[in-house]
This record gives sequence, structure tokens and C-alpha cells, in this order.
Amino acid sequence: MTDDAIAYYADLIARRGELSMVCWTVVESCRNPVTIESVAARLGADPAEITEMPWDAAFDGPGAAVAHLAQSGPAVMVAEVNGYSGAMPGVLRRLSEDSRARSVFWNVNMMTSLGCAAFGDLLVRFEFPDNDRTGVDICALDDELEPVYAARRDPRDDGRAAMMAVVERRTGVRLEEDWLDASRPAVVVPSPGTPDRPAWGGGSFFDPELESALLLAPTSVDRDFVADLTDLLVPAA
Repeated sequence: MTDDAIAYYADLIARRGELSMVCWTVVESCRNPVTIESVAARLGADPAEITEMPWDAAFDGPGAAVAHLAQSGPAVMVAEVNGYSGAMPGVLRRLSEDSRARSVFWNVNMMTSLGCAAFGDLLVRFEFPDNDRTGVDICALDDELEPVYAARRDPRDDGRAAMMAVVERRTGVRLEEDWLDASRPAVVVPSPGTPDRPAWGGGSFFDPELESALLLAPTSVDRDFVADLTDLLVPAA
């Protein structure tokens, strides 16, 4: 993670009042292509109802939950300015079908969370400020969490920018400010509630985080990994 990414998001949050409550999720395709339509369906919405909406449409109507969607290469970004679907464990699992999904959420009460799922498994989810962790690999993001904790120790910050920088660092997707200034594809999603683990279960061969990282990495990285693993498993002649 770079300091400039943290600075970028800190400035964005400070200048954009509508980001006082937001859930930002990035879904990366590991096997089958992921589209805004497939992500809308995983959110429980009807893809046929995707329509162009302005960013502030999230505030239209009592309790309206609007998810704005954007294709970013093989990934799809979901931005909920007044919702929290991507922060719910069951929804995060569904979003990670054949994919990897990372999500950051905060509300006006400064409750924040950071979550990561892959192949239908919830790897880790943090509730801040309590730091309660749930998931099958609660150390999955440890290497990148120190800036988040450092920010929370600083009375001038609360970790939101650092958490967004974690998502960008892991996915390569940035929430650009100009994306907030025009109508974008969006869909109204049902209340996320507390959905159970989806019936299809996980789909990882061994380690969801490692497998998703390998599938998303360049071919040369995968080839080097296989070579190193072979050297470890096969005794030298």
C-alpha cells in the first residue's frame, strides 16, 4: 500500500459529503467473467432493472438501497452510498462465487468494517473499532493492516482512507472522483438482512486466498510458483 493512495482517499472523503456512509466493494473474476449484470444478480437484484442513476439517487425514497455498478477490466466495482449489502458476510460470499471480493464499509456512527471473500468462503471480516475477526483465514490481510491501525491511533483519522487503500492495493481498482459526478448503471437491491451461507458452498481447491491470487496473477508468477512448489515437494535427485 502506498501513502499516496491513503492521501487520495482521505482527501476524497473529506471533500465529498455524500461519502459519510458508504460501502465500496470490488469483485474480481478468477474463473468465469464477471459483469455488472452477474454482480447485480448476486446482490439479489434483477439485472433487467439496471438503469442509469445519478450518484445521489441513493437518497431517493425512504430506506432506498441503491448499488452503483462499474466494470473495471475483469473486475466490477459496487458503490453503495446509503447501503451496506457488500459488508454483509452472506452477500460477500455470494459476490465471491468463482471470484474474489473485497469490501469496506462505514456509517455515520463511525462503525467500519473490512471484508474479504474468495470462492464462496469468507476469508476474514473485521469489525472496527472492536477488531472482532470472523472467517476461515483471519490473518489473510495482516500484511496490509498496520496502516489501518496506525490511522485509528491518530485522532486526526479513523482508518477509512487506509482501508480503501487496502482494497485498491489488492485489486488495482480505484474509486475515481469523476465517477461520482455522472449518472452510472445502478440497481435497487433488496434489504441484505442476514443471509446464510449459499447452498453452492465454496469452490476453492486448497487455500481460497492463495488460489485466487494465483489465478489473478500474471502467467509468469503462476509458473514460478509451480516451479518453487515442485522443488519443495520433489526431493533433489
